[in-house]
Amino acid sequence: MEGAKFPLWSLFTMLVALVFLSGCGDVQVDTKTKPETGTIKGFISPVTVKDVVVKVYRDGIFIASAKVNDTGRYTLEGLPEGEYDLSIVAEGYLMDSPIRGIRVRAGQTIDVGRTALALIPPGRQSDQRPQDADVDVFVLRVDGMF
Repeated sequence: MEGAKFPLWSLFTMLVALVFLSGCGDVQVDTKTKPETGTIKGFISPVTVKDVVVKVYRDGIFIASAKVNDTGRYTLEGLPEGEYDLSIVAEGYLMDSPIRGIRVRAGQTIDVGRTALALIPPGRQSDQRPQDADVDVFVLRVDGMF
C-alpha cells in the first residue's frame, strides 16, 4: 500500500488545532481592576520643622492624615475620588489657610508641590488669625523643587 493521502482540509484543521492548543498554556487573564483611589503628595519648608502632620478633609470632614518625613515630604494614599482640602499642623508654625479644591482621581497622584510654613512670633497663640500677627503669613505653592 502506498502512503496514505489526507485531504488538504484535514491537514489544515489539524494545524489550526495544534496552534490553538499550544497557546492555551500561555493564556493569561488580567484580573486587576481599575484603581478606585488616588494619592496626594507634596513637601514642606523649612524641612527642619519636626512632628509635622498633614491632614485632608472632604466636605469639612476629616478623612486622613500623614506625618511628614525627615526630608519634608508626605504622601496621603488610598483617597477615594473627590475634592479635598489640605492643612498642615506643626507646633510653633502655621500656614495661612488650607490648600483647597485638590481634585483626586482614581489611579492618579496629585503633587501639590511646596508649602511654606511660617514661624509663630513669640507671644502669639497659634489659634489666632494670621492677620492679627505682626508678620505676614502665607502659603507658597511652587511647582518643582528648590
